[in-house]
Amino acid sequence: MSDAPEPYPKPTLAVAPDSMSATLTLHPGGPPEEPTAELCLGVLRSENIEAGPEVVAAIEGLLRQRRVDPTKAHSAVVASGVAPIPGVDGRLEFNPGFDPDDCCSDAPAAPPPDAGEDAAVDHYNRRAFCFIIAGDEIGRVYEPTEGSPGRDVRGRTLNTKPGKPCQFKTDETIVLKDDGRLVALTGGVLVRNGAMLRVDRALDVPGNVDFNTGNIRFSGDVVIEKGVRDCFIVEATGSVTVRGLVEAATVIAGADAELQSGMAAREKGVVRVSGDLRAKYLDNVDGTVGGALVVEKEIINCRLEVAGAIESPSAALIGGRLVVAGSVGLREIGAESGTPTELVLGLSEIVETSEARAAAFAEKIDETRAPIEKEFEGLVRNLAKLNKDQQRRHRTLNKAIREIEEIEQKIDAGVSALRTAAGRTAHVDIRVDGMIYAGVRLIIGNEVVRFTDDAPGPVHVRRGQGGAIEIGPPGGQGRPIEQAAEVSTLSDAPAQPAEAA
Repeated sequence: MSDAPEPYPKPTLAVAPDSMSATLTLHPGGPPEEPTAELCLGVLRSENIEAGPEVVAAIEGLLRQRRVDPTKAHSAVVASGVAPIPGVDGRLEFNPGFDPDDCCSDAPAAPPPDAGEDAAVDHYNRRAFCFIIAGDEIGRVYEPTEGSPGRDVRGRTLNTKPGKPCQFKTDETIVLKDDGRLVALTGGVLVRNGAMLRVDRALDVPGNVDFNTGNIRFSGDVVIEKGVRDCFIVEATGSVTVRGLVEAATVIAGADAELQSGMAAREKGVVRVSGDLRAKYLDNVDGTVGGALVVEKEIINCRLEVAGAIESPSAALIGGRLVVAGSVGLREIGAESGTPTELVLGLSEIVETSEARAAAFAEKIDETRAPIEKEFEGLVRNLAKLNKDQQRRHRTLNKAIREIEEIEQKIDAGVSALRTAAGRTAHVDIRVDGMIYAGVRLIIGNEVVRFTDDAPGPVHVRRGQGGAIEIGPPGGQGRPIEQAAEVSTLSDAPAQPAEAA
């Protein structure tokens, strides 16, 4: 029987099905010095596996384990492939505050960064839409990457999958710069619909303007399918259309405005319309209208300035004060109950500004006159006992008081002359089909026309051939307004009674 050691069994190699790894197994038995590295490399070459430095190092590590304990089988991954790295798809990343999906969240507007710890959250300025202006940088479009190919343990190239381009389209409202920046070319609301990103110049609010939407400040036209709740603001550079009721809110339009269900402002609501204003009715509204005012039913206790005409032949003007530059067409003015109603003809802005400045100046004069009069009255009480210096002071103060009175008279005369001039140039064209009720006041420059009796319509208040105000049937012979109403100047006219609630 021979004592020679048994021959060493040949190492075996297992290649993974995807050829991304090769595992070498050294079996037990045989002399410790076998197998050799060359034998192991031969096994790998028989399977067409490349033997780079990493493979040689892995084989040597496995052989060292074998030499420590040749009685056991030893296995190790000696070759590994390199997986391909797929390309990254192109993508659109929005800048903070410009993601339309984030803008439509239910979160209220946070206090400004410089606000204190106790600053309240502003629920009225909640953002339900992504409003932008021309020039805003919306975000950036990143191009897809090609990726990197891989190799298996046999050295074969594994192809990679390049990234897909960003599924993104836009129109003429947004430009894609060469460096990938997206820049808005117009103001409006940013809308994302699938792959389409655009800026809508018109904003359609499907419900109410309330705490779900916050205030609306928009560069373009706004259509609100329902109403506007108390204390909210709708401001647009274009037109504003509200299909539901406007409550005690603020509506500002850079063009026309249409309040299809009317406005119940409760003395808190405001309208500022650069163009025409159309409404079902207006109740206790303050504001200005740059064009025509067209109301279907009532204008109740409003304080409005209208730069155009009042074209509301089916509406009644009840209470309040309206200033109008153009013609007036109404069904009724005033009310049977005698509700104080005032209609001012002609643009009053210059006159009222002058009056305000005159009033402010008069207050300063009064502040100056008060100590002078007090000192003067003290001297008058002791007139017989005054010394020469006090007598001289008495004469100086008396002269100063007279000069102040002359200044006040000149101010009053100047304002009166300005109103008279405004009255001569005011457009007087009032057509009423129903009734001008007693208690109605027309202010034409410095003149006040107060109706003491009802004037049934159809009636036309206009200028006669000589420029005097007259009243009569439309197209018929007119008579002096003095025959139908009391005529006085503003300085002589009694104060207008308080408005009815």
